[in-house]
Amino acid sequence: MAKKSLLCKIGKVTLKNPVITASGTFGYGLQLEDFLDLNLLGGIVTKTITLHPRKGNKPPRIYDLGFGILNSIGLENPGLKDFKKKYIDFLNSLKTAVFVSIYAETLRGWSKIIASLEKEKIAGFELNFSCPNIKDKILSASKRKVFRIISYLRRITKKTLIAKLSYSLQIKEVALVGVGNIGRAPL
Repeated sequence: MAKKSLLCKIGKVTLKNPVITASGTFGYGLQLEDFLDLNLLGGIVTKTITLHPRKGNKPPRIYDLGFGILNSIGLENPGLKDFKKKYIDFLNSLKTAVFVSIYAETLRGWSKIIASLEKEKIAGFELNFSCPNIKDKILSASKRKVFRIISYLRRITKKTLIAKLSYSLQIKEVALVGVGNIGRAPL
């Protein structure tokens, strides 16, 4: 009997299997290396980083609802400089695909983060358009903003870009806005 392959692709990246961690659930990978061989995964998505450090939301940030939990972390992270200092060598050493989740409030911020990580061994970037606990910042509610950011970033990196969208009544329209249009002038 022939062995079935678990290989799959996301963009130009071939994964050894379809198991990828959700952003934030594995921190920056280093925190879980004693519990799991990360190289067995198809890929990991890091906790989101921003250009500058963020303290996140004030506690309490995790609420027990009895049937599950609700969290409101607020993108707490060390910022790009400390992320690179503490985690990039470890992430570069992994033999699995690494996608760095990023968030910025300006095109310049998005591009600075990508430019700083472009030469690293990472497979690509998750563009966090969906953090629901940053007041007035859910970008995926705006087709125009999502298209503008992705179009701009596509011109500065060849690495895989994954758009993390939030639930909205127009998620299909937001997800499809760039199909056939990437590289053209924004809406």
